[in-house]
Amino acid sequence: MDFERGEFSSTETSMNFIPPKAEVLSGLIKAGKFKTPARCEIHVGALDWQSNPDQVSELGRLLGIDVNVVPGGGHMLDKGYVGALLDRWL
Repeated sequence: MDFERGEFSSTETSMNFIPPKAEVLSGLIKAGKFKTPARCEIHVGALDWQSNPDQVSELGRLLGIDVNVVPGGGHMLDKGYVGALLDRWL
């Protein structure tokens, strides 16, 4: 993750994702002031082209959020995987 600009990028695909107000988000994270929900998880595919799993894992580490990297998963996680998550949460 490029914390200076608040974006995710992939050198393999030459693609990036810049969320709205990326600089503000980046500043809050660096200052330790980004508010996270009490119960929060991130799930990302190991082959996700948009959200690099290594960068997502670093974001989770900085925010104290558990990150689950789904083997073989891409940007859209398998319906069975997501369905099982929803069953557990609900």
